[in-house]
Amino acid sequence: MKAYIQYRIALCLHLEIYLVTSMIILNETISADLIVFIALFADLATVAIAYDNAHSEQRPVEWQLPKIWVISVILGIELAIATWI
Repeated sequence: MKAYIQYRIALCLHLEIYLVTSMIILNETISADLIVFIALFADLATVAIAYDNAHSEQRPVEWQLPKIWVISVILGIELAIATWI
């Protein structure tokens, strides 16, 4: 489940960073309809292939949120940079 959460956060950051940098570099605006379409398309494609195969634990699992955020931010930035390359 942690990997899926990191993946989702990284994809959201990738989309935000890419859209903002492309709007700044190309001096273009993006309509709200297009942003909603992109967000829905990304989420629906992920939900269509997502399966939860995580094993249940007897005691609560500690999430380690700082570690999840750091990994997700690094992956999101790398994805945004790779999109421009």
